[in-house]
Amino acid sequence: MSICTHNRCSLENSKKVLLIDHFMQKFTENIICISNDRLSYHQNRDDHDGDNYWVTIPKADGNFENVNSILYFENKKVRYIWDNDVREFIKLHGLDKDIKCTYFYQKNGLFSEDQKR
Repeated sequence: MSICTHNRCSLENSKKVLLIDHFMQKFTENIICISNDRLSYHQNRDDHDGDNYWVTIPKADGNFENVNSILYFENKKVRYIWDNDVREFIKLHGLDKDIKCTYFYQKNGLFSEDQKR
């Protein structure tokens, strides 16, 4: 006898995800939501609004987006974060993904506010 403990729903409303890899192994991972009130590390305070905290996440095109909360899960030591633009979880990559080395040579160093983000 099998007992179902969860129902199918949209990804953005889910609490857990069921993953099946190419070897047909099944994994269930909890989705973690970190909101402004729980962000204690890598915070960036907006000087115009004293109560407003932002965290910055990298986008696929090399830009950054300020958000109020982060939805993510980890599987096999890889973190996947929710992208509202495409409405799915995407693999979190480093800054070097899809950016040529010449881009970094043309840039100056980061200001202290950018370093905090």
